[in-house]
Amino acid sequence: MLILKIFAKKSSPTARIPHICLLSEAEDTNSMKISFKPFSANISSRITLAITLTVFLALGLVGLFSFTRINQGFDIFLERQRYGRGLMRNQLDQTQTEHEAEIINQFKQTLTNSLLLASGGSAILALSIGYLVSRQIASPLNKLQQTILKIKQNNYQIRATEFGPADIQNLIREFNSLIQELQRLENLREELVSNIAHELKTPLTKIKGRLEGIQDGVYQPDPTHLNTVIQNVDQLEFLINQLQDLSQLKAGKINLQIQPVNLAKLINKVTAGYDQTQTSIQIEVDQNLVIQADEQRLISIMDNLISNALKANPQTGLTIKADQQKLAIQDTGHGIPPEDLPFIFERFYRVDKSRSRQNGGMGLGLAIVKETVQAHGWRIVVASQADQGTTFTIFFAA
Repeated sequence: MLILKIFAKKSSPTARIPHICLLSEAEDTNSMKISFKPFSANISSRITLAITLTVFLALGLVGLFSFTRINQGFDIFLERQRYGRGLMRNQLDQTQTEHEAEIINQFKQTLTNSLLLASGGSAILALSIGYLVSRQIASPLNKLQQTILKIKQNNYQIRATEFGPADIQNLIREFNSLIQELQRLENLREELVSNIAHELKTPLTKIKGRLEGIQDGVYQPDPTHLNTVIQNVDQLEFLINQLQDLSQLKAGKINLQIQPVNLAKLINKVTAGYDQTQTSIQIEVDQNLVIQADEQRLISIMDNLISNALKANPQTGLTIKADQQKLAIQDTGHGIPPEDLPFIFERFYRVDKSRSRQNGGMGLGLAIVKETVQAHGWRIVVASQADQGTTFTIFFAA
């Protein structure tokens, strides 16, 4: 069995060119390797040559077969004439025999010339058809290669033109979709750098200000100012722990402590830490409902989902329902725009950038929730409607 493998070959200090190779499944990458260089203008000549040779070979075989059969048929016809089995039954004299031989040679020469002329014309026709077909295939691929070279310069706004055969148009369409996704991820990465810088700089600035104030004698090193420093250090530690947890969850390096958990008691424990003077939290859970889960991780899931709902809509109402199959957290807030729904579980994605900047956070909460849910073997879905609220549902069976 052969494996198709794509790898990068370094052609210069700043560029890598994709290569394709076929590898034997039974051997490593150092053996049975057939390497193909990336497509270039040579693909046109290769296709032209392949079509030309195929057509020319087919016509040559047909011509050779026809020439042989015609000669055989003509010889049989003459033999029948000589022995009285044809239309003329008289014996041919010597003069007639020589004249007949001359006619036969002329016939065969004419036949040979006709076949050679037909073969030459067919070769030219095959070459022309091969060239046109190869150009139809190679032209969009060459254009695609030029687009790739521009994209390598971080120009994600450019798109390849869709033309050529249907299969190649589908390829270009998928390529454009990929570039669109890369552009979105690049924008997300740039936003991430800005967010991390902001989130880390804010507590560091506060810590530095307090310590410089104490050093200059502006503040006294009393518990009030020291507690402010400690709170900002805790905020830094929380942000770093979020990044670390997400990385470990992605890599599957976190060992869950699965044990029986009373879900009603856990939900009451989590919701008790929230101010319910402006927010009503309704819990509809059987007091004896027990599930198998990592308690601390489940608390983190609940805390993230509840805090996200309250940050987005401080006066929202929350309803928490659960049974043996699922856990649902429903709010009555503004809802999530449909265009944002597919991305809310992605790292560093935030629906309302301005509100997130004011309230803090790097857009890691829901990403951590999803990874933690999947680590339990569960799955999470979200449904939302404008001005009607959002519901996050965790199904305990994947």
